[in-house]
Amino acid sequence: MSKSPVIVGVDGSESSDQAVVWAANTAELMGRELVVVGVYEPQVGGYAGTAMAYTGDLVTLIQDAVKETVTAAEKLARETTPTVEVSSRIVAGTPTAVLNDESADAAMVVVGTRGRGAVRGLIAGSVSTGVAAHASSPVAVVAHPPGTGPVVVGIDGSESSDLALTAAFEQAALRGTGLTVVHTWTDLATNTFGGFGITDDLVQQTEDEAHKLVAQRIAAHTADHPDVVVSTMVAADGPAHQLLTAAAEGAQLLVLGSRGRGGFTGLLLGSVSQTVLHHAPSPVLIVKTPAA
Repeated sequence: MSKSPVIVGVDGSESSDQAVVWAANTAELMGRELVVVGVYEPQVGGYAGTAMAYTGDLVTLIQDAVKETVTAAEKLARETTPTVEVSSRIVAGTPTAVLNDESADAAMVVVGTRGRGAVRGLIAGSVSTGVAAHASSPVAVVAHPPGTGPVVVGIDGSESSDLALTAAFEQAALRGTGLTVVHTWTDLATNTFGGFGITDDLVQQTEDEAHKLVAQRIAAHTADHPDVVVSTMVAADGPAHQLLTAAAEGAQLLVLGSRGRGGFTGLLLGSVSQTVLHHAPSPVLIVKTPAA
């Protein structure tokens, strides 16, 4: 295989089907193969870290159920994008660990947000957030079908957000849509600054610097993507609120870095990441730094 594939984890749920459709369309745009991955656990967890292996007959039944799910997902992918090469595999293990392993050779890993069936939990909240936090490749979490509006990206000047901005420009260009760049320079409302002894002049200076930072970051990409129309949202507000507000305008994709500073500190580790991943009205793409 000359190019790294797009990987999609499936379990037969409605959320999984949405992830398959999105992954197939994205693989077509990126010129990549699509690999459908089904996961089954050959043992059941117990108390105090113990685990009990399933009987051979039960393992066979689980494998058959996963195979049926994967076959249906392959069919859906081929119906969605007939020109994309589609393959599949079934892997024994825990969903998060398997998909994180698969990410080492992937262009992107795609998961849904809820799971059911023989591989229950494959794309439940804990798995999707676990893969988003620890996978080696970019991770797309598909909670809802994409809108027809722009790609939205959050930036804060960190290395991680610069990589997210690069990916966001690429995705906007592939999808033939615009790009909305969101930057929040404080979590505090501006009308509270007086209580901290912060003058209006200092607030304005800080806001001007924020606009300058955003303009500089955007300028570094416009030459490579001259057809992408860019708009900006620079605000004194919580990052999750601004990102979700921007995405609510029919976003096709919401792009975030794996780590940040300033308004996006701890994006994948704290309350902001949980809020965005659980409430985004569009697919979310998490872009990783090499160290992540």
